[in-house]
Amino acid sequence: MSLKIGIVGLPNVGKSSLFNALLKREQALVANYPFATIEPNIGVISVPDERLDKLANWFTLSQSNGFNLENPPPIVPTAITFVDIAGLVKGASVGEGLGNQFLSHIKSATMILEVVRDFEDPEIIREHSKNPDEDAEIIETELRLKDIESLEKKLDSIKKDSSKKEEAGFLSLLQEKMSSGEELDISERDAGNEKISVILKELNFLSLKPKIYAFNTDASKIGASDKKKTHRLKPVIYFSAKTGGGLDDLIKTCYKTLNLISFLTVGRVEARAWTVKQGASAKEAAGVIHSDFEKNFIRAKVIGWQKLISTGSFADASSKGLIRTEGKNYVMQDGDVVEFLIGK
Repeated sequence: MSLKIGIVGLPNVGKSSLFNALLKREQALVANYPFATIEPNIGVISVPDERLDKLANWFTLSQSNGFNLENPPPIVPTAITFVDIAGLVKGASVGEGLGNQFLSHIKSATMILEVVRDFEDPEIIREHSKNPDEDAEIIETELRLKDIESLEKKLDSIKKDSSKKEEAGFLSLLQEKMSSGEELDISERDAGNEKISVILKELNFLSLKPKIYAFNTDASKIGASDKKKTHRLKPVIYFSAKTGGGLDDLIKTCYKTLNLISFLTVGRVEARAWTVKQGASAKEAAGVIHSDFEKNFIRAKVIGWQKLISTGSFADASSKGLIRTEGKNYVMQDGDVVEFLIGK
């Protein structure tokens, strides 16, 4: 599953500093002037998962698994791709700053991580930045304006086609809502309509992408009681790009916001986390490992990771009746340890 998080925000709010902190190395240029980032920086970051360490150690200590290992098997966590995108300013939708170049990079993102400045540092230029609320409003407005432009172009191209009256009517309604500033809500009925679904996928609205607001604050403020209050921007995560504080929570929040879960596998070769959408079936999960696994799926042996490490071995867990046999329609649960049985 390809997951790409676009890091966006006004210039000089800490986007590239956050990107480098996530990667734990200096890949992106960090400079005290606007638009230091022009071409997007791309990096792959592991999703923290303490369960893998516990499973790997359990497997090594389990004498009945048939292997004499001196060291735990390698750990392979699931990963998310982060993209550090150039700073956006008011008027980007009509070409200000890096304008359309910036917005085109967001199109390919699965989700938006919107960084807002919540720190005081007189040495770092406030380029268009005032406060988190107003900064976020600028970005949201520019995304919506770009969506309106895309929608109007699409509507112009189909409204004269008599065979596309349904689609034109739907887009006209969206145009009216977007232009009035009304919050969009694409119903399941509309998204389930095949014709409309094709158009929505093509338009790929920026303002409808899942979003997290990341407040770049002073390390001393992370976890403070005033930061736990409900904020109009939701969901909100607090971090310090300067010190790296709060980054694990940030990564995990991205994962949860996308409604993702991990199932696990463990053996002599590796202890590994695999990503699936919440609600995925056992057969679909098998396909994440290999397409042939989904095609030739027979059944799955499943046990919760905590139950597994409370036993002495796979054989011990099986003898206690803790390992279940599940069919193709079983709904995967976060933390399931799975062995797929595959035919030829």
